[in-house]
Amino acid sequence: MLPFRRFPEVDAVLGPEMRSTGEVMGVDTTFGLAFSKAQAAASGDLPAGGTVFFSLADRDKAVGLDVARRLRRLGFELAATDGTAAALLDAGIPVATTVAKIGESADGRVDATALIAAGEVVMVVNTPKGRGARADGDYIRKAATLQGIP
Repeated sequence: MLPFRRFPEVDAVLGPEMRSTGEVMGVDTTFGLAFSKAQAAASGDLPAGGTVFFSLADRDKAVGLDVARRLRRLGFELAATDGTAAALLDAGIPVATTVAKIGESADGRVDATALIAAGEVVMVVNTPKGRGARADGDYIRKAATLQGIP
């Protein structure tokens, strides 16, 4: 787990280079427990409830739907972009909030960065693909980092 909060002006996308930022690692019998330990060690405990924002590339929707189901079973609410919300709803997974594309607060809906900045999101699951989506992903990651949201 990397302490992205220490560098809010830098895009939090992972790359091949390592930086001396105090990286930590969690070890346990399952990925979930290991991730939780790593997150806690990097001073970012995972939330126990609230709203999780989802924006998934098509290639990641099958796995993302499973993650969303698990989060719903744990009591989390979901917010999602239009395409992701449609996939979630088609799979029978309720979506509390559908958000507009970045910079397009249409129909009275806010975009992901506004939702995050307002403190209405406790965690972000974003897997961008393509130029526009990657640019949006940069804004989403920066907004989440500034708010201290995993």
